[in-house]
Amino acid sequence: MDKEFIKELLSTEDGTSDKLIKDGDFIDSELLEILRKSNRKNLPKAFYSYKGNMPNGGYKYLVELQCPVCNSTHKKILSKTKLMQVLVYSNTYSYDKYVYHCESCEIEDKNQERIESERQRKINEENARIRSKQYIENYLDPNRSFKKEVSSNEKIDSIMGRFYSHNFDEEIKETILKMDYYEFLKTPYWDGIRNYKLKRAKYCCQLCGGKGVLNVHHKTYENHGREHIRIIADKDLVVLCKDCHEKFHDKLADKEVSA
Repeated sequence: MDKEFIKELLSTEDGTSDKLIKDGDFIDSELLEILRKSNRKNLPKAFYSYKGNMPNGGYKYLVELQCPVCNSTHKKILSKTKLMQVLVYSNTYSYDKYVYHCESCEIEDKNQERIESERQRKINEENARIRSKQYIENYLDPNRSFKKEVSSNEKIDSIMGRFYSHNFDEEIKETILKMDYYEFLKTPYWDGIRNYKLKRAKYCCQLCGGKGVLNVHHKTYENHGREHIRIIADKDLVVLCKDCHEKFHDKLADKEVSA
């Protein structure tokens, strides 16, 4: 391998000279710098062309690299792909992702990543806690209500269109279970759920198809407090007219008696 020849050859098209960089060759810091400063399109010309016969395990080179963090020099075996990344991206925005860091600095980088990840996790948890508190204050207070100009879709989205953590769902449930049920029915939360069910039922009784006065009724209270989760609202709630609502309760009473 002749470094001066390679330097001159970067603008030629010869790809089979023994003077080119071949699989397993050592690329020292001087040659690495020559390659780094070359035109990106010409880089492949510095490497021996095996005419499609790739060596077992792919091309690999022993490369002398300087850690950009601590400036220490190390030798490391790199695949051709990784080597090209080091050469092409070392002077771009992707520098930190592709340039080699020594083992000590990589460990330190990972430690810093873990610290940052933990810091971000705590921030996210605190933000979720604040959002949960705001949600409870805004939508589970029976003395509050949506403004008259708020549409059904906006009510539904306010109550059911949000994505929170499991902890959020549990906080909502605990708050609701502590409430008097008739006070619960006055909340903006239930207003949003009610609008969702009415819209899904196309403003018709789901038993007789009637369009009179409609009520949203719990078929079961097993998931009470989690009605904001659509799959639960779809399964546990039903839209009934006044007559069907009474019949529904009569049937429940008959079942309780027969039981």
